[in-house]
Amino acid sequence: MKADPIEGFGDIVCNPDGTTNIPHRIKYHSPTGLAWGYGGSGPADLALNALAVYIGEEKAKLYYQDFKWTFIAGMPQEGGTIKREDILRWLEEKRGIAV
Repeated sequence: MKADPIEGFGDIVCNPDGTTNIPHRIKYHSPTGLAWGYGGSGPADLALNALAVYIGEEKAKLYYQDFKWTFIAGMPQEGGTIKREDILRWLEEKRGIAV
């Protein structure tokens, strides 16, 4: 079963305790979980799952590595928030995807 977009999903929130509001529906790189603040397998899965929330798994697979380097890898270990508006703007401006 492919991960479909979640209608009306808001901001991505990464908490200081290592949790996030992004479900780990696609385990592609990291069997141990989602992460941020570096460029490894946990951040790659976070990027893939985050994009899948907005545009579905198939499209997400095309763009998640760029998304990881733009939004996930540089996020502080303490966490943070990626605004929905920033994600939608990135998808439209950088990738030409209409959401």
